[in-house]
Amino acid sequence: PSSPYISPEKSSTPPPLGLSDSSRAAEVAACANSLASIFRVYGVTEQGQSICAHVHSFFPYFYCRVPSSIGRRLIQEDPQHYGEGTNAITAQFQAFLDDWILKSQSTAKNFEKRCLDVRIERK
Repeated sequence: PSSPYISPEKSSTPPPLGLSDSSRAAEVAACANSLASIFRVYGVTEQGQSICAHVHSFFPYFYCRVPSSIGRRLIQEDPQHYGEGTNAITAQFQAFLDDWILKSQSTAKNFEKRCLDVRIERK
């Protein structure tokens, strides 16, 4: 019987043509850390076989709304590029998050950088 799972070596799906700026920035920042992240996914096939997939270089992320006061400041600083990329405000927020993670999580000191990237993306 054929397996419903396709190994990466046998996949006919072409790789992505290009990475977004966010993905590229996270990849570069991840290289600064000496420890690689691994996300383990456990499951059971239809035939009852247990499986574990190791997803390497997984980086959790989240989206949040920019408060209106900060949004106005971003528009004033760079109206042509509002809603995309990074700037002084996102750099400050990234530094704040990195420092907060370092102070609040005991294992955070194992990494040179904890918050890999903060950027504005237009929705």
